Amino acid sequence: MENKKRRGIRPGDIIVLVVLAALVAGAVWVARGGEAVAHTATVRYTVELGQRTRVAAGFHEHVALGDAVFDGVRGNFIGTVVDVYVLPFDIAAFDETTGQMANSPIAEQERVYIVIETYAAVSAYEISADGFHIAVGRPVYVRAASFAGDGFIVVVDAG
Repeated sequence: MENKKRRGIRPGDIIVLVVLAALVAGAVWVARGGEAVAHTATVRYTVELGQRTRVAAGFHEHVALGDAVFDGVRGNFIGTVVDVYVLPFDIAAFDETTGQMANSPIAEQERVYIVIETYAAVSAYEISADGFHIAVGRPVYVRAASFAGDGFIVVVDAG
């Protein structure tokens, strides 16, 4: 058997080097967030309290506009209350007279919607205020001087 020594760079070596360079460049691009450079903006998001649990009627009267709101888990400031509104707490139930499902309100219960405004870093991938990620469907625990509760974020307006 004969040992052949390599001489120079073969075309296959160049292809491997180009592919590796492209992979490294892609990894750096993804790690930096791609083209999604974050900017700071005013963000309004709505938290629905009482989606999983029932909130007693009149709870919304304890929510004060202008209250600072904090993440009930980590304690971070997550915004200021700018609006609060109420809808009846209703459930889907079978109506025997019509033979169809219908929404029926539950007496002395309500769904409370709290609109919170904050400054947040907004990118194409996420909205974050001091480590608090703002996204529709995210469960949240909120507390302020006038109230505390849990629910879900149902609307996000990153303006």
